[in-house]
Amino acid sequence: MPAPRSLSRRSLSRLALVALLPAAAALSACASLSEEECLAANWRVIGFEDGVAGRGLDYIAQHREACAEVGVVPDLERWRIGREQGLLEYCTPDNAYRIGRRGGRINAVCPGRLEAAMRRPFDIGRQYYDIGREIDGLERDVRDAERRLAELAAPKNDAEAREARRLRREVRRLEDRIDDLERERRRYARWP
Repeated sequence: MPAPRSLSRRSLSRLALVALLPAAAALSACASLSEEECLAANWRVIGFEDGVAGRGLDYIAQHREACAEVGVVPDLERWRIGREQGLLEYCTPDNAYRIGRRGGRINAVCPGRLEAAMRRPFDIGRQYYDIGREIDGLERDVRDAERRLAELAAPKNDAEAREARRLRREVRRLEDRIDDLERERRRYARWP
């Protein structure tokens, strides 16, 4: 068996480069802006989009980092003006309801008076979401009970017959609870 060859520094450098390429690609995929976006940046529009997304003031640091590689420095003042305009769309009761309804959370970026107006619609949307999750869990329980019932379709003894009866009662109870929750959930299906 031949002795293993040692790798030259040049070969090791190439191997390290090949090993790092996927990591570099993954990091660039996480960048807030692409090279092209940095070079053609309209910082007011980028700020507006960040505001609509509810991003905080510290998010400019991600743009700064992404664009540094191509020598572009964000225009902080234009970005800030755009972001403030975008926040006027983010910080609305309708948006708060949508965020709650999909199970999200409101970012702490809204001025006090706007944030206060968002609380109730967010809570209503969140109630809709939470009830939906509870319904999903109960529906899983129904499927599990029905699966066990199918296994007991022809009970072999009294214990299995009792278990089948118990499971049928459990399915009815779960379905009644689902019906109640669906009625309750309809109350939260719209804002306002």
